[in-house]
Amino acid sequence: MSTEKKKKNKAVPLIILLVCLCALVLATAIVKKANVEKESSEDTGEETITVVDRSSLTVTALSWKDEKNDVSLTYSNDSWIYDKDGHYPVDQTVVAAMAQSAAKVEAALKVDASAAGENEDYGLAQPVLTVTAAFSDGSECIYTFGSTNTFNSCQYMQVSGDDSIYMVKTTVAEAFGKSLEDIYADETYVLRADGATSDKVTSIVIETASGAVKEINDEDGISALFEKVYSLNLTDMEDYYADAEKMKSAYGISETGTRVTVNYTVASASQDDDGETVSVNVPKAYKVYIGSAVPSENGDQEISGYYYSPDGSTVVYSADAETIDAILGYLSYEPAADTAED
Repeated sequence: MSTEKKKKNKAVPLIILLVCLCALVLATAIVKKANVEKESSEDTGEETITVVDRSSLTVTALSWKDEKNDVSLTYSNDSWIYDKDGHYPVDQTVVAAMAQSAAKVEAALKVDASAAGENEDYGLAQPVLTVTAAFSDGSECIYTFGSTNTFNSCQYMQVSGDDSIYMVKTTVAEAFGKSLEDIYADETYVLRADGATSDKVTSIVIETASGAVKEINDEDGISALFEKVYSLNLTDMEDYYADAEKMKSAYGISETGTRVTVNYTVASASQDDDGETVSVNVPKAYKVYIGSAVPSENGDQEISGYYYSPDGSTVVYSADAETIDAILGYLSYEPAADTAED
């Protein structure tokens, strides 16, 4: 047998081995791809595991705690109340959605119990978020959320009374991990809600504690002053609850103090004597009370802003001094001669 033929015979087993190895690698890749596709399919909600379903019950209390937040609320008289301060304006819609999420929780995957590690391996020994929900039947569920799996972007979770470890979408925890500011109910800005514009304003009246009264009713004056008043849009909140006594003592706001009233009309549908639907202009008034100056952070005498609050509100806001000074400057306003004649 020639040397060349012997070399070829020796190469055959090596070639077969390489072919087998390639086939094994290919098969492993196919299996991994199938597993990834399966997990991806489950993670998108096509196949889910119901961990808790108490949607037929009412959530009566809800609390959550993480590194930054520790919030607890109670459902009473059809409203969610912040336990530490019953006056805190809770956004009922936001918390109702959280309660709904707590009543029914679904997972994308369940960790194989036979291969499961310790809670430390999943971040559950020191959870990043703990949520507690109490229900109308007296039961309670405690959800603990751990670390996030980088492979499928799911977060590990456990629920009280169940030793299983689940993998849920990160949005599940995000539904609960809210700050107190996130559940704050912004006050309705009536002028914006009514769609008020300067052409719908009939007059703007400025009154002071000393008894001075100025009514602006010419088109130019209304247009310019309305822009200033409209900018008091309830954004810089200083105190979310102040009763009448605190309004006066702490913020210089009272019914007899400085106030600005915008009189305007809102279109409303009505029926005439013939039963036809017609549009009528309904008169409305929006009043804002202006209080004392905001104390300077530097302790100097320069006034940076003033407190204000809309009529009927318990919330105190602040506005910059330039805007308030411009509004009060209209106490000495006189319309142009041609405008007055018109």
